[in-house]
Amino acid sequence: MHPRHTEFVTCNYTIETMFRDWQSGGFELGKTGITDHERFARLIILVCLVYLWFVSIGRWLVKRGYRTLLDAGASNAWEQSLFSLAVAWQNRLRSFDQPLRVLWFVYI
Repeated sequence: MHPRHTEFVTCNYTIETMFRDWQSGGFELGKTGITDHERFARLIILVCLVYLWFVSIGRWLVKRGYRTLLDAGASNAWEQSLFSLAVAWQNRLRSFDQPLRVLWFVYI
């Protein structure tokens, strides 16, 4: 396989994951009912920031080894995205009456 083809497939997978997260992973943008383009653009900016924040938390969870608490099954069969791991973590914390701390991690 040509290296550029692999790069495209990886990018395509990332975009599909992001759109799935945005539609059914918690934001449900299709149900907003917003018809004003400027209001929708402002909403998208906010959604992007929250999405990046939650992906950062999801990556932190994976680095800490907490993924097994949230995503069942063998490691080669994990289905949750980093975003959905953060949503599951938020729900887990909420069940123990603990807040989700504002953490922003940058991994290189």
